[in-house]
Amino acid sequence: MFSRQKLERYAEVVVVQGLAVQPGQVVNVSAELVHIELVRAITARCYAAGARHVSYELIDPFCERAHVLYAPEDGLDLIPRHFAERSNEITERCGCNVRIVGMEDPSFWEGVDSTRMSRVLRRKQETRELFYEKGINQGAVQWCVVAGATEAWARTLYPELSSERALEQLWEQLYSLVRADQEDFLAAWRDHARRLAQRREWLNSLGIRELRFRGEGTDLTVRLSPRAIFAGGPKRAACGVEFTANLPTEEVFTTPDWRGTSGVVRVTRPVLVQGKSVKGLVCEFRDGRLCDFSAEAGGDAFSALISTDEGARQLGEVALVGIDSPVFTSGVIFNEILLDENAACHIALGSAYKSCIKDAHEISMNELRTLGVNESKVHTDFMISDEGTDVDALTAQGEVVPVIRAGLFVLQQCSLIQERKSSE
Repeated sequence: MFSRQKLERYAEVVVVQGLAVQPGQVVNVSAELVHIELVRAITARCYAAGARHVSYELIDPFCERAHVLYAPEDGLDLIPRHFAERSNEITERCGCNVRIVGMEDPSFWEGVDSTRMSRVLRRKQETRELFYEKGINQGAVQWCVVAGATEAWARTLYPELSSERALEQLWEQLYSLVRADQEDFLAAWRDHARRLAQRREWLNSLGIRELRFRGEGTDLTVRLSPRAIFAGGPKRAACGVEFTANLPTEEVFTTPDWRGTSGVVRVTRPVLVQGKSVKGLVCEFRDGRLCDFSAEAGGDAFSALISTDEGARQLGEVALVGIDSPVFTSGVIFNEILLDENAACHIALGSAYKSCIKDAHEISMNELRTLGVNESKVHTDFMISDEGTDVDALTAQGEVVPVIRAGLFVLQQCSLIQERKSSE
């Protein structure tokens, strides 16, 4: 069994490395009911770190499903005031927010009308505008997303194991991916942050105008915003505290100029969209917009997603991940975006990160629009690489620079060659 001691250690990584809770801060923990033990462990660890108050939001998926299925039309648009007030208070108090993902039942939303579900999710997103703009984009909130294992999820990943053994296996996998298994996890995270910083700084030094992805079924060009900067690793809140928003995190990412996206891309891993698994997705872009797609499964959910608003068919993020990522090397397709996006290069349809635009705080929204910074109520990642993927950068000087070859960063390949030569 996954021990209580390990659960508490996992919670410690979330609170210390993820949220970086400071004395006197307020914290909100959001999760499905199935994660109550992890919620309790995180809550206790937050108080140990000096938190002034920890609130918790426990979600019952059965009640959520009933609302989508049976609410009258005008009920789908009604979001109680307390839903926004919780996140608004955390934002105004410059607090911390952690969301635990991992569905109690990954197939729970199969058969539910995607249009109705999309409508509810869109309204919820709209009511949390302050949290997303001031809290996340302007750095008022230290936030973190982390996974918790569930029995049904574990059974889908390890069908050959008993339910108990599968659950233990998933917990052990998550434990390792957030570096909780390291004797000094803070030192391990510092080393990892340096590796991500090296990639980030190298990419920023190139002056990249476009990225081109090529692989089986993929030939995609993504233009970058002229003021785009790559980010990755720990973030710095407005109060100066460094935190890690995703546990795990293996990406370096930036903001594209959505108008310069063209070509065809094959999505290499299934993506859970509005509770439904979208598999075998192929997308075509022309003049910056998604103009056509096909999917082996979940096409209705994807169609509902891209119909959310005008920006839902346009890119808001492009991220680079090498196959040296521990998530990729685990050999597991987790069917959970937090994990799978850290196994592969990915693009996101929907809203862009303004923080990846140089001096964004000094630029008006109209100016950001002229830079091709996308706006939308959604932001959904889609993995587009594997061990057969090459990525090239076209610089502002017209030079073509290899960035990824056969799924591995060229910078990393050079380091490995140097290490081998030094050991000979």
